[in-house]
Amino acid sequence: MDIGSNLKVDPIIELNQEAMKRQAQGEKVINGTIGMMHLDDGSLPIPSSIRAAFQHHTEDEDFAYSSVAGVPLFRLLLLRWFFQDSLDQAMSSHQIETVATPGGTGALTLSFKDFASYSKPIVLLPKLGWPNYPNEVNSFIHSIDFYNNYNEEGTLDIEDIKEKIDASLAKGFENVLLLLNDPCENPTGYSLSSEEREALLSLVNSYPSHNVHVLLDVAYIDYADEETKKSLVNFLVQLKSLTYICMSFSKTFSFYGLRVGALSIYSPDARECDLHFESSLHAARGIWSTINHQAMNVIVELLSEEDHLRDLHHEVDHNRSIIEKRAGIFLKEAEEYGLEIYPYKLGFYISIPCPDALAACNRLKEKGIFLSPVTSKVLRAAICCVPTQDISGLARAIKETQ
Repeated sequence: MDIGSNLKVDPIIELNQEAMKRQAQGEKVINGTIGMMHLDDGSLPIPSSIRAAFQHHTEDEDFAYSSVAGVPLFRLLLLRWFFQDSLDQAMSSHQIETVATPGGTGALTLSFKDFASYSKPIVLLPKLGWPNYPNEVNSFIHSIDFYNNYNEEGTLDIEDIKEKIDASLAKGFENVLLLLNDPCENPTGYSLSSEEREALLSLVNSYPSHNVHVLLDVAYIDYADEETKKSLVNFLVQLKSLTYICMSFSKTFSFYGLRVGALSIYSPDARECDLHFESSLHAARGIWSTINHQAMNVIVELLSEEDHLRDLHHEVDHNRSIIEKRAGIFLKEAEEYGLEIYPYKLGFYISIPCPDALAACNRLKEKGIFLSPVTSKVLRAAICCVPTQDISGLARAIKETQ
């Protein structure tokens, strides 16, 4: 499928603001633009326990500057949350160092800033990816190429990734950074299978000088199933070159505006890991200095107390079930009305090929439906923020507008 060209300006935030303005004026609007999980009543899924935690984190320490790296216990607990039962395995084979960042976007920023220090770097991005990726890269690195997300079978195009890596090295680039948004990819909702990760692992590790690196954007990991998470960790612990793991608490705990995330630098070479950790600390100090201390302290409480942790797991499971129900309705009706979609497995978004995504977006707005064009020929439906009762009929409306 032809995904078209990248848009010159990422319109997602602007479209969300327009939809919210029309809602505030009393119009009936379906807002499927923004990557924020909403319950069916339109509220964010923030349980009372989290709201209560913020109310008693009002001491001087909560409002004082943190260290640049972030609260030490925060950094440890988020690794436990990410790796779960595999943390000991992950730390026995590799060294890992973590820097707190303003959201997942901050983690990406640090990754690209750090990778720019490598000799003759180039970044490989998915052709169908988050529209902000190229903007992020271009702030620090001016060489980008794009790989095909899928082959004709609708699975990861490993052959194209290999061709792009080989072509980059043949052109004189000495270090290649392969970005993977996995699992629950934005904008398609695709997650790699264990077999795809094994093939990718074999490919990346086949370059003997370890000059092919992976950036793993795991912002949506908690909307994947347990088997997918374990497969992802198994992939990570076998990588032979330094890896960037970009984490976000926005999607998991609905801390969207608080901007809390982290970059973990993960390498089998302890000295290399330390060097890039120190470099990232200097970069963070120069770009934003420190992040939200109060939010980090709240997260420490949530992840260290058994009652809170149990509630969080329950909340994540509940939110995932809502997304799965919405996706089920949309996919069933898409098939019924002959609406083609990109391969979807899990997560916030479903993407639709469209001859003219911008025109379709504008026609849908006339019907009070707000979706986001992510390229000139791809429309993204953020089912995460569309109430379940408004999903039915959405596929038909898109089909009629194409």
